[in-house]
Amino acid sequence: MDQGDLLKQYGIDRVASHNPEFIATIVKQANIFGQQFGEVTSDDLRLWANLNDIYPDHSNAWGAVFRELGKSSRWTRSGFTKSQIPSNHARIISVWKYV
Repeated sequence: MDQGDLLKQYGIDRVASHNPEFIATIVKQANIFGQQFGEVTSDDLRLWANLNDIYPDHSNAWGAVFRELGKSSRWTRSGFTKSQIPSNHARIISVWKYV
C-alpha cells in the first residue's frame, strides 16, 4: 500500500467512526435490495436514503458503506455503470452483485 492508499484508508476509517448508524442502515438496505433484485449500486442506495430522509454526517461515509459490502462474502463487484444522479455528472460507479 502506498502513502495515498494509507491516507485514503485512514480517511474512510475516520468518517466511518462518526457514522456507524448510517452505515449499518445502508448496508442493511443493500442486503434487502440484493435479495430482491440481485444487485445494487450507489445510485439505488442514495435514492432510497433520500426518500427516507437518511443522510450521513459527511458524504464520504458512502465510501465506508461500500467498503463494508466489499468485506462481505455476500457481495462481489460485478461491473460498472454510469451514475444517473445529475450531480455525479455520469461518473462511473460499481455494480455490486448479491451472491
